[in-house]
Amino acid sequence: GVTENGSSPSCGEGGEEEVSWGSGIKVERGAENIKIINNKVFNNCGEGIAVTMGNNVEIIKNVTTDNYSVNIYIDNSSFVTVDDNKINCTGQGYLRDNKPAIGIAIGEERFSGWGNQRHDNKVLNNYVEGCQDGIVSWEGEMSTAKLIDSVISGNTVVNGAGRAIGLWSKNQNVLIENNTIYAEPFIKYPEGVTVINNTVIGSTPSIFSDVPSTYWAVSYIESLYNAGITGGCSTSPLLYCPSSSVTRAQMAVFLLRGTHGSGYTPPAASG
Repeated sequence: GVTENGSSPSCGEGGEEEVSWGSGIKVERGAENIKIINNKVFNNCGEGIAVTMGNNVEIIKNVTTDNYSVNIYIDNSSFVTVDDNKINCTGQGYLRDNKPAIGIAIGEERFSGWGNQRHDNKVLNNYVEGCQDGIVSWEGEMSTAKLIDSVISGNTVVNGAGRAIGLWSKNQNVLIENNTIYAEPFIKYPEGVTVINNTVIGSTPSIFSDVPSTYWAVSYIESLYNAGITGGCSTSPLLYCPSSSVTRAQMAVFLLRGTHGSGYTPPAASG
């Protein structure tokens, strides 16, 4: 396993030292013919596995969990295959802007003398759960940037806070097919993209009407409810009021129930 490339689960946010952005496993400029297979990569203050300006790289059968910002990142690289990896975001630390990481991202950052090299990439048969977005392609930093001759196929994205599959990039000959996802693909620039034979499974209905299944903290909120620690702010309809402030009195109830169980009754106040 590759773990703890950073000083704490906050990774420099909240006034601590600046994030170093060191990836757990990194393929750097000009590297080629690389295989990254059967690794466990977690709790890094940078991407879990990253390929930056690489060529002909295979990322296969890895497990990546709770890395900062992106679990697997392909940046301005070509002929990269991301196949049969398991990616999980628990929301337990290593959050960026208080949000879990992206599952798989394909970017095209600007590097001097490198140009546009984001082409012939494949994202195949991966399993993504609990991340901010499942599989994304970001808009490039150069005006001519595109995702070219690439395939997103056979992946399963069961839930998340944002997009199951999201393309913010301009595209040329991109295929999105045979994925099982919790929401329809989002494509900002449809030209050059073919979308076929995907299965949208939806998300499990949430307990509280005002906490959708895509809300970043839904699992925490529903865990409190299932443990009997909170009943929400309204019963008809059942609401949680996630943006409302919590009083010191309410927090006292939360803390005691969380420590002693939902049936705990404190002794009478002695004054």
